[in-house]
Amino acid sequence: MSEETHSRSTSRLLRRLLPYGLTIVAIVGMVWYVRRTDLFKAVDLAALRWDWIVFIILAEAAAFAFRGLLVAVFVADDGIHLTPVEWFGLAVGSNVSNIVIPISGGIVARAGYLKARYGYPLSKFSALAAASYLIIFFVSGCTGLSILALYRLHGLPINMTAVLILIAMASFPILVLILPIEKLPLKPSNRLLRWVAAALDGWRIFRTNLSLLFQAAVIVFLLECSEATAIYFSLKGITSNVPFTSALLIGVLINLTNFVRITPGALGVREAVAGLAAQLAGYSVADGFGAALLSRGAKWLISFTLGPVLLFILTRRAQNRIEASSPQSS
Repeated sequence: MSEETHSRSTSRLLRRLLPYGLTIVAIVGMVWYVRRTDLFKAVDLAALRWDWIVFIILAEAAAFAFRGLLVAVFVADDGIHLTPVEWFGLAVGSNVSNIVIPISGGIVARAGYLKARYGYPLSKFSALAAASYLIIFFVSGCTGLSILALYRLHGLPINMTAVLILIAMASFPILVLILPIEKLPLKPSNRLLRWVAAALDGWRIFRTNLSLLFQAAVIVFLLECSEATAIYFSLKGITSNVPFTSALLIGVLINLTNFVRITPGALGVREAVAGLAAQLAGYSVADGFGAALLSRGAKWLISFTLGPVLLFILTRRAQNRIEASSPQSS
């Protein structure tokens, strides 16, 4: 093995291990923050009603359902009709995969199943998935700005930092579509260029199918409402007098973590962003941090109870399809 090949292999290994090293740092940082702020003393567990916990779990389950529906809508346009077990299972299974493989585990799991089971092109699914992030950012930015506009109409104070962040979120997809990012002096293998190329391919599909674009935007908005509901009831377990609009504002700001998946399941990153979002919405960092932990607990409860069962079912279905289409079976 040449020195160059050895160096390349070492570099790849370090890149693969980096997310797990960052996870350890994130866990240590979270433990330190909880101990430093006495977060759990601020959370009155006796006041955390069981019906709120149930609502948090149901809201996270609904969020999984809308993630799965987004995939179902994408492939239905090509005549592939996923069953509820499939689209819900793909959403839950993707979350499990994101925990195991931080960077792209979820999309690999979904694309792999659709390819094995239905022969759906990997490139097309990757393009639609990349373009869906543009929709998520645009809808999130517009939703957040609408909430702040309502605040202003009712004479409530608004945070200008939040305004600038939301304008950036709403503008980012437009800039990706109009700026010649693919002409930047970067290597063709650069992750940013690959993502931009996939997003542009996906946008061309949406642009010629406005019905698909509208369905995707509606599902993304309902997804955000589901996630905001989980944050809403999580916040009610920590603080009181939480309007749903504030929870929705925090929820759309948390979508910033979609581009910072450097740890399994964005562990630590999501909580940090939730703390910042809560502060921008008029609450404390500890409120947002605690709410994010409660909603993550509900999400992981669903993932690690239903996830293995659904992954087993989907894996069997994909294997049966592969075996049925193999030359030896004919």
